[in-house]
Amino acid sequence: MIMAEKKTSMTGFDLIALQRELESTLTGKIVDSVYIAENHLFLFKLNPGGLTLLFEPEKRLHCTKFNYKIPQKPPQLCMELRKHAKGCRVKSLEGNPLERIVYLRLEGKARGRTLVMEVFKRGNLMLLDEQDRIILSTRYAAMKDRRIARGEAYREMPHSGVHPLELKASNLMEAGEETLWKALRRLLPFPPLYIEECLLRSGFKGDEKTSELRGDEVERILQAVKSIYIEHTTHPLEPMIILDETEEPMDVVPRPLRKYWKNRSVRYDNFNEALDEYFLKLYQKEVEDKTVRALEYERQRITRALEEQVRERELIESQILQHLESARLIQENALKIDEALEKLRRLIEAEEGYKPIPGVVQLDLKNRKALLEVEGKNIWLTITSTAYRNAGAYYQEVKKLRRKLQGLNESLEAMKNRLTRVEMSVAESQENKPILQVKRSRQWYEKFRWFRSSEGFLVLIGRDAQTNRQLIEKYVEPMDIVLHAEVHGAPFAVIKTEGGKVGEDTIRQAAAAAVSYSKAWREGLASADAYWVHPHQLSRKPPSGEYMARGSYMIYGRRNPVRGVELKLAIGVVFDDQVQVVGGPPEAVAKATNRYVTIVPGRLKSGKLAKMVIERLKERCPQDDKEKLKAVTVDEVQAYIPSGGGALENRRTRVEGKPVN
Repeated sequence: MIMAEKKTSMTGFDLIALQRELESTLTGKIVDSVYIAENHLFLFKLNPGGLTLLFEPEKRLHCTKFNYKIPQKPPQLCMELRKHAKGCRVKSLEGNPLERIVYLRLEGKARGRTLVMEVFKRGNLMLLDEQDRIILSTRYAAMKDRRIARGEAYREMPHSGVHPLELKASNLMEAGEETLWKALRRLLPFPPLYIEECLLRSGFKGDEKTSELRGDEVERILQAVKSIYIEHTTHPLEPMIILDETEEPMDVVPRPLRKYWKNRSVRYDNFNEALDEYFLKLYQKEVEDKTVRALEYERQRITRALEEQVRERELIESQILQHLESARLIQENALKIDEALEKLRRLIEAEEGYKPIPGVVQLDLKNRKALLEVEGKNIWLTITSTAYRNAGAYYQEVKKLRRKLQGLNESLEAMKNRLTRVEMSVAESQENKPILQVKRSRQWYEKFRWFRSSEGFLVLIGRDAQTNRQLIEKYVEPMDIVLHAEVHGAPFAVIKTEGGKVGEDTIRQAAAAAVSYSKAWREGLASADAYWVHPHQLSRKPPSGEYMARGSYMIYGRRNPVRGVELKLAIGVVFDDQVQVVGGPPEAVAKATNRYVTIVPGRLKSGKLAKMVIERLKERCPQDDKEKLKAVTVDEVQAYIPSGGGALENRRTRVEGKPVN
């Protein structure tokens, strides 16, 4: 029997169950985009329906409801996958699940494509052409049984056993002196957990010799093997996460197993959801451990470098003291030293060979150096120089060493600061566990910039030329109000009235959004003018004989002015089951949340400003909300910052009704 271990990758039976659940769900979906998150996590965005298919080579495959952190710059592999898969339709979900291989068949781009997802050890993600030749792979290799290279025909790994429905009594009887456990492991493509399940169902321990089994005993084993397979392929699924004795998740299974009859479990409506929840915690732990290991490695590297620099500093300080002492002794004994040096020079000139001279310990005639003993200390001197010049040479060397010491001390200080930052990062990584937010269902209007006014009306603003045009042509209704800044190229703002009476506050707030998201913001204006009209006053038809640029509209009739609108926006967060970033005029955002930060035109780049907004919110949020704020990304905040960046309005910015200084 095997000891229960925490599951770290999906089994073939998991993939059988998952394929049953997802085949009809995925078929017909369009690949909208492809992303690669940390730890080589592949995310395929599928529409309609906003599904995300997640694949982690060697470990798992399922749809996810969580938002995984995506790098701003996609890697080359991601770009290649997008090139081939984006826009393709899912034709089918096939594969050999017991061998942990799944094929996502795609059609489109004039030719068929296949994504091969291998969930076994050293498995890959591969993209195949219509003839099943490899276009790209996460890993290339030449092995005994197959070759993974561009242009090569894809071959599965050799199958790991007999299909469970094809297992025969003779297969077991031919195993000879093998134990039942070893024979089943060799014969079947089952993981150890399911071999143990076979043994539990048939009433064996696994250490029995296959050669000693009776015919009825072999039949019980065959029946157990087949029943497990049939249950997972045809019976209703009963997904659950299995808990260990400490109530921590240890396994996720599509159907109940006798192995876990005594364990507590958490039931799920579908297996995909159970997989998503189970592997999320494993992924977070892996990312956290990886971060800690990287930081710890950097801390140790810096510590070693610091120790080396400290030793070098001590050596230089020692050399400075020795040189100063040598220079002092030379100056104090200058007459004696000059006499000794003069004798040495005469001997060298006379070429009579060396004769002992009192005080001279060693000669280096090649370099014209002599080692003299002065007051018990050996000092190297240049024979061709005077005593004072030799002392001066030592003082010059001291100056060089002091300059070197100064640079070394500066380097040491910088290194200590780096070490402090890394140690703080290690501590923070232990406290700030990675949080993945459940994907929030997006509303139709979130393709635009939007907010709800303080009176409860939905206000939409175009993000760019395309959404600006869509807003007017597809989403404006006769009862709506359309606003525009008195600035060339500004986006439209639309108040969705739904037949209600719109007050002055809503009109002014919509005008504030219209001017804030115009060029007036980038130009640093404090205020600007806007106007509002009814939808029937807009026309794509220019006056006779005039030309109108693409995306432009003519306004006919009275324009209702909104004067002196202040350029100011607020960005805040709303906490429910999930955290949501909201933005718009301060009066509107304050109605939705009391946790917001106000921004004004300025010179800070939007990315830096977004980080500052998040930090300001964290400063004033209670601890529980600070944990939730970890799920807020810079991109989410940045989406509400107008083009050109901005600045925090320090004195009047409010979070929970308190000034943020």
